[in-house]
Amino acid sequence: NINVFDLFTAFKTVLERKSEEKSEIYKFIKREDVKLDDRIEYILCRIDENKEVLFDDLFTDDSRKIVLIVTFMAILELVKMNQITFRQECQFGSVFLKKCP
Repeated sequence: NINVFDLFTAFKTVLERKSEEKSEIYKFIKREDVKLDDRIEYILCRIDENKEVLFDDLFTDDSRKIVLIVTFMAILELVKMNQITFRQECQFGSVFLKKCP
């Protein structure tokens, strides 16, 4: 079984990987418009297309940190609404998402 701590661990891995890929220094801060509803729709569309999606693959379309965080929040919201479920083949293995039956 997978729990919320496993999700946080998987998300931490995604953030660490993105931080290593992007070590740019920004001299200004700009407002980013990233909506939770848009990320929920994105996740549901990805799951509809593939029936099951690798957790890490949901973070490949946009590597901005705000998008990563809002995507993770969208995943948590979908779990809370009982729209998606997870499976993990082995401890510390890959996490997969699919729609609830």
